[in-house]
Amino acid sequence: MPSNFKNKDKENYLKQEVLNFDIHSKIALNGLNTQSDIFYDTLIKKEKIESIMHKASTTTDAKKLSLYREQLKDTLTKDYLYLKNRYNIRQFHFHLPNSISFLRFHRENKYGDSLVVR
Repeated sequence: MPSNFKNKDKENYLKQEVLNFDIHSKIALNGLNTQSDIFYDTLIKKEKIESIMHKASTTTDAKKLSLYREQLKDTLTKDYLYLKNRYNIRQFHFHLPNSISFLRFHRENKYGDSLVVR
């Protein structure tokens, strides 16, 4: 900001900068939301994946959960590796409706923890 601004000029300048920031933030967020929707619609919203996740969300049996986790991993590993290598997607994470981590492709050995921040 130029040093010869008067208080009223500074106030107007800062208001305009806040408005510009707000507009650019909304544009960026809209783009990210669109990308997320495309990602979900083309990759995740498939009968096989929805079936695996439904079964995982309705059991507490550790052996079944492990089986479903492996099924999901087998189904999506190729896509995850493509996204990671092509678009630098670093996290690919599935969680159960109760906010329990089910599968992190980026950290396959970490699951079962709560995602709720306390």
